[in-house]
Amino acid sequence: MPNNIQQQSLLPRTSTQFEIDLEQTGFFANRPPEDFKFQWIWNPWFCPVDLLPWLAWSLDVDEFNHDWPIQRKREVIAAAPLINRKKGTIESMRRVIRAAGLGEMTFVENSGHWAEYDVTFENHFTIDQYNNAVNLLYYTSSARNKLRIVKYEQTLLYNNKALYNGEYLYGSL
Repeated sequence: MPNNIQQQSLLPRTSTQFEIDLEQTGFFANRPPEDFKFQWIWNPWFCPVDLLPWLAWSLDVDEFNHDWPIQRKREVIAAAPLINRKKGTIESMRRVIRAAGLGEMTFVENSGHWAEYDVTFENHFTIDQYNNAVNLLYYTSSARNKLRIVKYEQTLLYNNKALYNGEYLYGSL
């Protein structure tokens, strides 16, 4: 066996030839690149794409969609520690909505009851985006608070008329 392979073995010197052969076949199949640094696994900007869902799970990302573009996945994961550190605050709710690419919003607290709040988004949403936003707000807000109403400031226009095709939401829910 060549010396460079023998130095990379994790087996003890008393290993059988079969164990050595078995280790070497698996070693080269799953070996990381030579310039790979294992601390990159914990960095959302350098983590391999295949490991991003595991990094999101380990950093307690509340909403992670496998269909998102890679850049959005990395942004959501990068924002997770700060969001989790300030979870329950309005700022963390704004950060999680921005990280998910859902735009800007304003909050109105004490809108009828001390534990209720209203949210007004500046852009229009599809039904899926609305459901995603409500889930993100639910997971990020304080447990005692309740989302009362979601409003939209902007409607989707086509030829200066509102588009009503059932895909977008308008007004408030």
